Amino acid sequence: MKSPSDVVAAWERAWNAGDADALAALFADDAEFVNVVGLWWHDRASIREAQPEFV
Repeated sequence: MKSPSDVVAAWERAWNAGDADALAALFADDAEFVNVVGLWWHDRASIREAQPEFV
């Protein structure tokens, strides 16, 4: 990806397709993610595992 807008477009495609693997791939291995209700995941694997909750 060459620009921040590329990340946004990839997120949108993955989200709309319900593609949890593609969505998780947008995160670094050691990413931190907090969703809108305050649930917090501490790495890409746990973010991917939780995605059925928000995809």
